[in-house]
Amino acid sequence: VVRLAPRRHPLTRDEEEERRVRRLIRAVFQRRRQQLQRVLRETWRLTPEAAAGALAAAGIEAAARPEELSPDRFVALARAVAAA
Repeated sequence: VVRLAPRRHPLTRDEEEERRVRRLIRAVFQRRRQQLQRVLRETWRLTPEAAAGALAAAGIEAAARPEELSPDRFVALARAVAAA
């Protein structure tokens, strides 16, 4: 049995940020065996430097894979990609 309980305080700031996080999660899990840096470059057409910078800003290693991230890391990455 799995029990899901909503968080008292959402991780995202608003609906727009939640949409960005959901888009990011869909994109990375469609390519789940690829490293995050490559997914960012291909999906958002970021340069290798911009993708590496977004990952570094979110505190994520360039060689990380989607299944290694926690929910708060996905939010941090979505924020970093939006700023890139």
